[in-house]
Amino acid sequence: MIIVNPVRQMSMVDRSFCQTEDSSFLLVFFPTTRHPVYASANLAAVNGAINSFVTAAAIEQENDVCINAIHPGVVEDSPEFFDAFPGHNTVATDRVVTASRKSVPGTVS
Repeated sequence: MIIVNPVRQMSMVDRSFCQTEDSSFLLVFFPTTRHPVYASANLAAVNGAINSFVTAAAIEQENDVCINAIHPGVVEDSPEFFDAFPGHNTVATDRVVTASRKSVPGTVS
């Protein structure tokens, strides 16, 4: 799995980057659109845009291309972000990995 910033993620999908039959895109973002924290207005705007983009782009995909977005929250092995998101529960890394795999068709039986 390659992780790139959200704007580049949207650009890659929009440009049909690697869109072969049965390919999938997974965009990852933080749920500040529904659970804002102090000084997160810009982050919330970007995350809202990602969510809207995925909804709209999903209906435009051809060749059985799948696009999904997940927002796992603060991952437990990223303590440097704990103070930035007070009140948010941490998420186990293995749960994020499982959610990622489930969002890509054909990877979980």
